[in-house]
Amino acid sequence: MAETHIAISERQRATLGIYFHVPFCPHLCPYCDFIKTDKFSRKQAIWYFEWLLQELKRQLDNPHVHAHKVVTVFFGGGTPGIFWGSAFAPLLQEISGRFEIEECTIECNPGLVSRAKIESWKDVGIDRLTLGAQSLDPSILQFLGRRHSEQDVARAVEWGLASGIANIQADIIYGLPVAFKDRKLRDELLRLASMGVSGFSAYCLTVEDRTAFSVSSVTADDDIAADEYAELRECAERHGFVRRETSNFSKFECKHNNVYWHGMPYLGIGIGAHGFLDSGLSPESEFGERYRYGLLSNSPERKQNVVGRDDMELLNPESPWLELKREGPRSWREMFNELTFSLLRTPGGIPGPWLASQGDGSTSKMLMQNPTFSAAVQSGRMEIADDGSIRLAKDEYLMGDYWHRVIVSASGTL
Repeated sequence: MAETHIAISERQRATLGIYFHVPFCPHLCPYCDFIKTDKFSRKQAIWYFEWLLQELKRQLDNPHVHAHKVVTVFFGGGTPGIFWGSAFAPLLQEISGRFEIEECTIECNPGLVSRAKIESWKDVGIDRLTLGAQSLDPSILQFLGRRHSEQDVARAVEWGLASGIANIQADIIYGLPVAFKDRKLRDELLRLASMGVSGFSAYCLTVEDRTAFSVSSVTADDDIAADEYAELRECAERHGFVRRETSNFSKFECKHNNVYWHGMPYLGIGIGAHGFLDSGLSPESEFGERYRYGLLSNSPERKQNVVGRDDMELLNPESPWLELKREGPRSWREMFNELTFSLLRTPGGIPGPWLASQGDGSTSKMLMQNPTFSAAVQSGRMEIADDGSIRLAKDEYLMGDYWHRVIVSASGTL
């Protein structure tokens, strides 16, 4: 079988990721396009977690999943952090009965945690937090629809550290509209670092369809985004946060994220979740196969009576939100394009030996002969290591999408 992922065994032992999507939120943020609702009952949430457990058991029965011994787990959303550890315990007990869990993450909002709640997460095996800080500036938080303060962020970090969780990642949104061009991003990052966060996940504001921002006059600013990203990158690296990927700077390995970045298989479970298995779904799936739960964003069944809120009031076993859809065998071309895209965003870039092994062996040669790519190497915008690995130069990190298009076009895979 062709190699469909890049080994990361020297940095971690987990070879499979397990992601759970928890779609429940206390309120809707105007920029968020993930599947979610703020209109739900306690009974509905209990039913949903019971369904997650049944789906997990079914997914774990796949014999190709059994081949993995060590996994990572991630609870995303939505806002899984509104629930206490007892909600996640049955899921983690089922997983730990079959695998070793190397890293377990939960997404949470700073204003919705307490030390007791964080300790309940730690007690069931969660050892990594991602805090939706987004900013420490009150005016920006208001614009983004966030209902926490800088003090809430500081308390959440303090409680996390006191509970024995050292790996606390803070989300930051940059590239805001021109009205916020005077934002003191460097000061925010320094204050977060002084609180004791272990890293930053930096996301450029994108106005997506089916969000409140999409029906308003909000527009992001590319020039501000470029300047702020350079500032964020320099500040993060100066204070000991290692670039793990274009949007991620952390003192710790981001092991669940590594699964995605390096093309490893993962189970996605829950409304809107996607999964990927690198073999075994069908005889034709030499390069793996993806699947998803629920409705596509443009499905007529995906109702939003309130902009940004997905209508999930009628969750039941026959709900289209819960249906698992297989996307068919992945082709070599699809595998190559997906993996080179994610690898190019990592510090190691696209490994030369792997690249040379792809296709009929001419992929690397075709790329090196491409004039656009050659000019980028000569100008220092792209870097080639001694083993042929391809990396982005520091000032080109935000141009990764463009350079990826150049690479796939030059290598004949478009």
